[in-house]
Amino acid sequence: MKLRFRTICPAHRLDAALDAVGADRAKGAAQIQELLAFYPEDPRLHYAAGALLAAERKYEAAMAAMTRSLEIAPHFSQARFQLGLLAIRAGDCARARSALAPLLDLSLDEPLRHLAEGLDHLLAHRLDEAVECLRFGMIVNWSKRGPDREILSLLEDIDLMRRSDREDGEPAGRASKTASSPRRNVH
Repeated sequence: MKLRFRTICPAHRLDAALDAVGADRAKGAAQIQELLAFYPEDPRLHYAAGALLAAERKYEAAMAAMTRSLEIAPHFSQARFQLGLLAIRAGDCARARSALAPLLDLSLDEPLRHLAEGLDHLLAHRLDEAVECLRFGMIVNWSKRGPDREILSLLEDIDLMRRSDREDGEPAGRASKTASSPRRNVH
């Protein structure tokens, strides 16, 4: 007898696994992996697995999970944004641009558009513009879910980059000779 898998995990099971992550990361991660075995076509589960891997700084595995999520659901904007962010953290600018490009077409009231614009500016080493867009995206997003620790961390990294640019004699916040490698591997 062949087992037939459902495509989408029931919300109550996903919520329980996410709650478990909050209480005990390892236990929650195991629950998400179990759910993935039963619901391999649920993009939310791949996204959750990718987020957990990213928290462990396993960027390649996290990007693979986010990529799988997008293969299943190409319009999953949050997964697309996270893939772009992970690619930047891993130093893969081309992959980041590819992941973020569709988000730049979102409406102006979408926080992810502004956050993606910020990352796009960062990739071009336009640090002032990056900070402006990232902060605005956080403000627009605040009412939905509060401050984003990853974006706050990224803003701190950009501040370090600005200081480094000033020390190197480059105009702070402007495109420079380092534009092809904007992150300087800041983690």
